Amino acid sequence: NRYGPNKYIFNKAVASRYNGFAFDNYYKTVQENNDSSYYPNPRQLPIGEFSHNEARSNGDHGMLLFHHEQLEKILFSDLKSTKNRYSGIYFYNAHNVELQNSLVAENKLNVHIRWSGDVNVTDTDIRGISSASKHLSHPPYYHTPCTGYFGSPIGVLMPPTIYRWNWIYPDGSRRVNRGTKLTNVNFTLFDHTDECSDSVPISFNTGDKRNGHWDYLSSFSNVQVDGVKLIDAKSANDNGIPDIIISDPDGSSDPARQASGPGTFVSNKVYLKAFAEGNCDLYSEGILYCQNACYRTVQLAVGQTGTSSYELRVTKNDGSEVYIPDIYQYDDNVNITAYHNAHRNYYASLPAGQFNLEFFENGKPAWPQFVYETWEAIPDCEGHVDPRDLTIAEPELYSGECDDLIGNGDMEQGVNGWLHRNSGGEFADGYLEALQGVGTGGSMALGYLNRKSFNDGIGQNLDTRCFHQNMNAFYEIKAWFRLENETEAFICDPFASGRADPDRCPLMTLKNVRYLDPETRQDLDWDYDQRKATTVATQNRPDGFNLLHGVMPIDEKYNAIHSALMYIEHFHFDFDMILDDFSITKMDGACLGNFVRNGNFEIGDSRFWKEYGNSKWEVIDVGGGKGLKVYDRGHDSHGIMQYLHINKDCVNEFDRFLIRVNYSLQDSE
Repeated sequence: NRYGPNKYIFNKAVASRYNGFAFDNYYKTVQENNDSSYYPNPRQLPIGEFSHNEARSNGDHGMLLFHHEQLEKILFSDLKSTKNRYSGIYFYNAHNVELQNSLVAENKLNVHIRWSGDVNVTDTDIRGISSASKHLSHPPYYHTPCTGYFGSPIGVLMPPTIYRWNWIYPDGSRRVNRGTKLTNVNFTLFDHTDECSDSVPISFNTGDKRNGHWDYLSSFSNVQVDGVKLIDAKSANDNGIPDIIISDPDGSSDPARQASGPGTFVSNKVYLKAFAEGNCDLYSEGILYCQNACYRTVQLAVGQTGTSSYELRVTKNDGSEVYIPDIYQYDDNVNITAYHNAHRNYYASLPAGQFNLEFFENGKPAWPQFVYETWEAIPDCEGHVDPRDLTIAEPELYSGECDDLIGNGDMEQGVNGWLHRNSGGEFADGYLEALQGVGTGGSMALGYLNRKSFNDGIGQNLDTRCFHQNMNAFYEIKAWFRLENETEAFICDPFASGRADPDRCPLMTLKNVRYLDPETRQDLDWDYDQRKATTVATQNRPDGFNLLHGVMPIDEKYNAIHSALMYIEHFHFDFDMILDDFSITKMDGACLGNFVRNGNFEIGDSRFWKEYGNSKWEVIDVGGGKGLKVYDRGHDSHGIMQYLHINKDCVNEFDRFLIRVNYSLQDSE
């Protein structure tokens, strides 16, 4: 379709070896300059009209559309696709597609939708297999139908998840996070008691699940099924998708023909029917139809460590409540569980109303370090929950609970609570290991080994309640580390900062998220702040350990964050890290006395001090004490500085302060 859009009308494709009609943009298709990132992307060129075509008895698929993501609607209309070996119509990585006024019948997979979104099927008949076809294809004529590799017919095979969430087109428009919409679709010939008994109108490709949750927002309007079977939610549940939700905007798809308003097809779970206003009737293959129910789903992402026994309690303002379990696939894989983005997730699908959400462990209120919301798209029905209707309860903090934000900072509990930022869960891409006797003073330490990128880091999720309830507080960050190359200690250069410099030291980063609009909570704003800590020029301790140090003030931005991951990164990937004695402790703001910290350098390092402009420094002996030597300044105005972390209540207008510095200037030559 290079010179499209073209017209493809009134064609027939019969008995081909492979496909009848195939529009296949190979997924690596690029422009002549090898670029696929800007419009016009070859995968976004319009196809043109495809109508009044017929595909029959082809060796693989009748009609297939692969890797098409054009902005304009792709319309397949007035088609017939019958008796093809595999798929009648196959949409793969296609978006904004409509199948209209067509007949799809007696294919193994009549309409096969995979990794495709915003798909509409309207005014279409979908049929399983007829008695005549079973007779004509039965031995001695051919193999017994619906057996062996061919399997029983499926009407529509849907994916369980959106392929590309919040995809943004080159023109800046955003793709809607929607799945498949069926309107005026009739399913027949799917009820059988013989070898074709596994036939079903609607089924799901659970092999393509991501996190075990259904987020493929879909709706059925006036979908009619001639038979007992409807939607195979049981197989989906058995294969890791327990929470299917498909809306019926006007009740026209109610199998009992009794709905007077919107309804919803849901998996047979207590938490999916607890708040329905009408009856929830159970049908074949584990699907419920709930009358007078319209749900919108919110995902709650929480910390994954130490939360495997947590439940989410959802309480409506009328007093009714339900407990929702997590959907999590990695508790049996230690390395994936320790991956920083492998958050534990809870999904609440709710109708209109006011709801309070709380986490519990063994019947007691609990807090999973952080909680942030991701709202799925608005369903086609009316009467669903709104972000303003939810309140997430934060349990009361105990005295001293926020004194140190790091748990297991002495590593005596091994890897408990610690996370890595590798590319995934493979040990070959890096892993954490508890190391006995290699820490400061021979203590337990944590090894971060076999890194592959300077972005690979080690850290912990912090309790966001401590950010919400400690406005204007200060936290001092201290982490003792040793870099190793083939088990030999390596002393990094705190003044080397370029990515290409192998001597560079680690940096501390706070990955955090806020809602762009705290009221609607629709969009998330992620930040990666690296200004809160710096390596300290220690005196090359004999054990090779160095100090990473800084101060984190809880300002208005941090007071509003809903996830906080503090981690150490940036050092060259040739090096492993031994980490010990990591703490983020509350620090009083300076009030009376000296506002400058570590002004006499008697600690023996330069904590609290940082460069101003371009300069280097080191702690030296001066007479009977210590001093800071500053050298290799890039300009007369460059030097060192310190942020004064002051309790503002102690500073008043017209207060006067004495500034005193002892210094000596030396010839740089």
